[in-house]
Amino acid sequence: MDAWKSIAVDAAESEGWHCSFDDDGWAELSICSDAGEDFSFSLDSETPNAFWKSMCCYAEDFDAEEHAVGWWRAGRGEPDSIRILLDDADKLADWMEQLCFTTRDAFVKHGIGF
Repeated sequence: MDAWKSIAVDAAESEGWHCSFDDDGWAELSICSDAGEDFSFSLDSETPNAFWKSMCCYAEDFDAEEHAVGWWRAGRGEPDSIRILLDDADKLADWMEQLCFTTRDAFVKHGIGF
């Protein structure tokens, strides 16, 4: 595994996320939310820059309300309360934003420019 990928995995794990890379240039980040959702998303991992930009774009484009409504009464074992789902989605948004900062700081600390 490339050194930058190990740094990304360590950064993700420090924030409670799981990060894995495949051989086709993609990464997956996943976390279990407070409401029990197994949340994950995929990222371009061709380069550290592509990885970080993909992560930050996904975090920036994440709509907590849309996400919560998509899970409300979906019949997948989610909580009955839209308030719980909204609060949970807001936390996911915060966690993704923090993950972007932590990853950026880890890359900079190790001299990985982008």
